[in-house]
Amino acid sequence: MTAARYKILGLLTLAVSVLLIYGSTLRAPFHFDDGHLIVENKAIRDLPSQWQLLSQLKARSLVTFSFALNYRLGGLDVFGYHVVNVAIHAINGLLVCWLALLLLSNPLVSSGDKDGRAKYWLALGAGLLFVSHPVQTQAVTYIVQRLTSMAAMFYLLAVCFYIKGRYLQAKGEGRRPLWYYAGTVLSGLAAFLSKEISFTLPLMLLMVEFFFIRKEGKTNKKLMIFGLSALALAIVLGLAFKLAPTRETADIGRWQYLITQFRVIVTYIRLLVVPVNQNLDYDFSLSRSLWETKTLLSGVFLLGLLSLGVWLYRRFRLISFGIWWFFLALSVESGIIPIRDVIFEHRMYLPLAGYCLILAGVFYHFKDRIKPGMSVIIWAALIIGLGASAYARNQVWRDDLLLWHDTVTKSPDKARPHLNRGNAFMKLGRYDRALADYQRAIESDSAYAQAYYNRGLIYAVGRKYDPARRDFVKAIRLKPEYISALINLGNTYNDTGEYPAAIEYYSQALKIDANDANALCNRGLAYFRMGDRTNALKDYNRCLAADSDFINGYLNRGLLFLSEDHNAPALSDLDRYISVNQHNPRVYYYRSQALLKLGDTVSAREDLKVYNSLSGSK
Repeated sequence: MTAARYKILGLLTLAVSVLLIYGSTLRAPFHFDDGHLIVENKAIRDLPSQWQLLSQLKARSLVTFSFALNYRLGGLDVFGYHVVNVAIHAINGLLVCWLALLLLSNPLVSSGDKDGRAKYWLALGAGLLFVSHPVQTQAVTYIVQRLTSMAAMFYLLAVCFYIKGRYLQAKGEGRRPLWYYAGTVLSGLAAFLSKEISFTLPLMLLMVEFFFIRKEGKTNKKLMIFGLSALALAIVLGLAFKLAPTRETADIGRWQYLITQFRVIVTYIRLLVVPVNQNLDYDFSLSRSLWETKTLLSGVFLLGLLSLGVWLYRRFRLISFGIWWFFLALSVESGIIPIRDVIFEHRMYLPLAGYCLILAGVFYHFKDRIKPGMSVIIWAALIIGLGASAYARNQVWRDDLLLWHDTVTKSPDKARPHLNRGNAFMKLGRYDRALADYQRAIESDSAYAQAYYNRGLIYAVGRKYDPARRDFVKAIRLKPEYISALINLGNTYNDTGEYPAAIEYYSQALKIDANDANALCNRGLAYFRMGDRTNALKDYNRCLAADSDFINGYLNRGLLFLSEDHNAPALSDLDRYISVNQHNPRVYYYRSQALLKLGDTVSAREDLKVYNSLSGSK
């Protein structure tokens, strides 16, 4: 079989594998941080502003620009977002194939492979392992983690371009290597614009140079210059993207975070080898001392792995490189930069490429001791087994309630999974179950402002205003600038006719954000109910100036116009509301009144028919 046919076979096999594993997730809903980073993120609805951020080389701007493109093409239809994520994952599988093939072709690695078939098959195996491993599901099916998969894509591409360019340079290919070096720079820039994990890219290229390019026994000036340049670039990029000198949270010290990561990384390794009991939100305790038994044993184990990587350098170079790849790719999120959530499975996405290289290296170096047929059987069984596990894991992501029920089962004492399962129950109208979960979240974390807020919402829906107010007040005490709690506290007074109190809380919210459309709209409603139509109209106008898509602003302003017999502007506002929400029967009734006053009796009768149909009237 020719090299071209191997490539075609590899492409088709990878594509089919990815579709089989991830095809069922293309309609999976938005989950977790998808809410505020995509669904509620008004910024991604403004494509020009996202392009401006990208042109300014802002951190993560390339990924948010891709979300803006998704929104421009399909709004909030999850299908388009999932298609892009799955496509990126497939491309990454191909890049791992290419990376493995490039390294298996290196003279320092290849030996005794006369026809070259072994390296092609093992490169394909590495790529299939990458796309089939269930630990990758969180970075692919969890839409917002395109941050991770896209950064990994450009990271892998930069490494492959660099290796290819160095190979061509060694062959004296003239200017051809320059194109690959240009590709390395552009891909590296794209990686830095995707996520901060790409901070290690210059050091990874230095490691490639040290392992596979430099001549044995020669630490020449060029290598030293390259190494110092790579280190300097890494530091500059870290400062430019505000990574190195900062922390995501001040609640965890750098040393405590580092020693906690000893246990976290051991958990990651366990998931690579035995991917069972996967969890979206681990309840992982912090290490208090290096001398704690689990922490110390984990540290010794990791030190042993790193020592093994050093020992294998001369004997089995690709295996050694895979070990160091794993640790270097993890170092940003599992190092000395404290992150509030100490463990997340999507952080293994790029490091898993190192694991794939390790397995490819093991089978390549021992190919003479393992019969080809047996090798194929082992790889096929491994990939099919992992693919089946990934498919099964993806079924949990297809439903919000199922996902958070799974998480609560595995982290029963952690507040956040209960909160999110409660949210899933609330969306389904199962308020009793939602209330129980919010109560459990508060029991697990008595300082959890959002749990009090959400429980207050349940009480407010049931018109239990006193406990609702107590919960909203508690949430505000815990989080003084909690705008949503202030607004909903105001809503409880608006609903009971205590309009001055309602206006006071809306005004407090507006001191925090003067352009909050919800606060402006609701304060306008309170003014309207008090008979102060002048201030009501001012607030409605400000609301719609702040957010032209806030449809309740059009409804309330339309009703104000209708009450003053300003029927033409009332009709315009009610039309705008109905263009977005066709399921509110009362609005058709109100619009029929405006139409009647304007003399359009035919359209008014049609609206009354719709009103009767939606409301069940005869």
